[in-house]
Amino acid sequence: MSGTVNEIRDKVLAILSVNFSADQLAMVDSAVVESLQDYKIEREETLPAVSIGPEREVVEFLARKKSKGLKEGTLVQYTHVLRAFCLCVRKPIHEITEWDVIKFLDDYERYRGVGKRRKDSMRVILNGFFRYMADSGRVSVNPMLTIEPIKYRKNVRNPLSGIELERLRRVCQTPKERALVDFFFATGCRVSEVVGIRKDDIDYLNRRVKVTGKGDKERYVFLNDAAILSLDEYFKSRDDRREAVFVSDRRPHQPLKKNAIERIFRILGERAGITRNVFPHLIRHTTATYLYRHGMRLEVLSVVLGHDSPDTTKIYAKDDPALVQNAYMMSAA
Repeated sequence: MSGTVNEIRDKVLAILSVNFSADQLAMVDSAVVESLQDYKIEREETLPAVSIGPEREVVEFLARKKSKGLKEGTLVQYTHVLRAFCLCVRKPIHEITEWDVIKFLDDYERYRGVGKRRKDSMRVILNGFFRYMADSGRVSVNPMLTIEPIKYRKNVRNPLSGIELERLRRVCQTPKERALVDFFFATGCRVSEVVGIRKDDIDYLNRRVKVTGKGDKERYVFLNDAAILSLDEYFKSRDDRREAVFVSDRRPHQPLKKNAIERIFRILGERAGITRNVFPHLIRHTTATYLYRHGMRLEVLSVVLGHDSPDTTKIYAKDDPALVQNAYMMSAA
């Protein structure tokens, strides 16, 4: 495939990357490649194309993030945003100003329908990129320093009630479904952590499981009676020798991936008659709220959840009016 065709392909993907998922982009990529494979495309100008944007610096930054263990999904998001930025801001890195960044973000909001939350996520990615450029001496002035966080309305994520959680358990039709529900609630794990767990990570004697969280940091999460029993019944129902804790039903019983686990929870939520979307992170939120309501201190809860700081864990207190009311009543008594 010619270089010009590749440039067109990259530009199309970059334009769509902010609003399209990775799977959708893959489909578009295949369609573009198939449509252009029999064509010879040349630039109208005779001069060779010169890259004047920060492409080289972006490639270096992404390589550094990958080497530091950035998760694949997050790396894809970084790539999409920075690739789009390169195509929209055709300037050498040292000439980019805060107004170039503001225009880029505003144009995506105005013409691509990007919401405030997504716009601020893009700002955070650009902030990380230019901070690295400033720290490494590539730019003398960081254009992000004067760009403030973009305010947006944060929706309160209510945890599942005790009745909703019990409904999830009761509609489980297979040992695997029950094991997933009980395991996620007992451990409060992220779905990205669960997909990597192996059987030998489970310490039944101490009722705990070793997981690898963000930044490849290992920690222990803990099992209750329901999770231990459900896992035991699930393992007995399997006829494979896979070491992964959760595997697909069909041969060759590959380890369950993130989207497969999310699909199972979505189906369970619909089957249970829960009117909102049920997903693994909602179970994690439910676990955190349950533990906090039952007296676990924030600094301990942050360790269980794998947060770098208790400040991150405070969201579970802020999002739960019952906790605030309970604290008030105890103080006023």
